[in-house]
Order: sequence, then structure tokens, then C-alpha cells
Amino acid sequence: MRFFKKRQDRTGPEQSEAEQEAYVEAEKGTYLINKAQIADFTFTDLSEKEYLHIEASREMLQDMMAPLLKFSMQPVNHPANLDEYLNLWGNSGYGDFLGFSAAQHTAFLSYNFGQYLVENYGMQWKTKSDGEGTQTVVRVTSPVEMELYPVDSTLRAIRNKELAIYCHIETKLKNAIRQFGN
Repeated sequence: MRFFKKRQDRTGPEQSEAEQEAYVEAEKGTYLINKAQIADFTFTDLSEKEYLHIEASREMLQDMMAPLLKFSMQPVNHPANLDEYLNLWGNSGYGDFLGFSAAQHTAFLSYNFGQYLVENYGMQWKTKSDGEGTQTVVRVTSPVEMELYPVDSTLRAIRNKELAIYCHIETKLKNAIRQFGN
């Protein structure tokens, strides 16, 4: 069985040879995987505390950031607004900005993008474990199994000094749904 997966750079141990052979790049940063060739993953629900962090990030974006940044799209966590936010923050050097720490900005962006995917694409927040560690993902299992990693995507954008990523990720998601969802 194959499915679309947005694979992120791993910070843990190197991937096994079987895992490397299981991934086929469909387009830059988008991978198909043959699940039979890799170890199983377990998925669990986020804790209540994690859901509270997501909701608090949404409220902060809505109540404090949106008026300051003058977002043009609705809902407030639309990828175009998040790209604008990332661009402004990036131009300030990815440090403290508007009275918030870099870690807070990373959480605001990550959680708001993930929640946008949940609300607009029927995805669910999950914790993914593979025996080597855990990651926070948003995933959907129908019509095709897909995973996206909002926290990892945001961290990679900051590390690579990318000033706009969220609209691009959404475009790749739409393409994958169109291509593999039938």
C-alpha cells in the first residue's frame, strides 16, 4: 500500500536502508512511501494540554497578532496570513519580535497552520511514535493516507531562512489530493 507523506528531515538516527528505499520523491519535498517496507508507526491523540496550547496559539494570533499585522485573508490562520507573519518575523531576524520569544512565534505559526489543515482538510492532530521518538503530525486517512508535520515545517523554514512556506505546502497538499485521492 502506498500513500502520500510529507517527510521531514529527521534529527534522530539515520534512516535504515529499507526506509530509504521505501521513499520515492513525487515532487520536491513530497514523498510516496511503500508502507510494507518500513516499520509500523503508532498514532495517539494529543494530550489535553497540547490541545490547550493549540487553542491558546489560535487566540494569540487572532487577538494580538492579527490587529498588528493586518492580515488580509480569512480565517486568521490562512496560509497567506501565516506566510506574511513568517516574512515579517524573518525580516526581523527570527528572534524576539513584538514582545514574543522565538519559541512562541514558532508555536504560534506551527499550531495555527496545523489547525488550519484540521479545519479545512479534515485532518486530525496526532502524536506519531516509531520506536525512536515522537512527532506531532496532522493526518487524514481517507481518501488517501496523508501526513504533514507543521512544527517540523516551521522549524525547517526558520533554519533555512525561508520567508514563505505555508501557501506552498497547501498547494502541494491540494496537488496530492487531486493526484492520489481518486
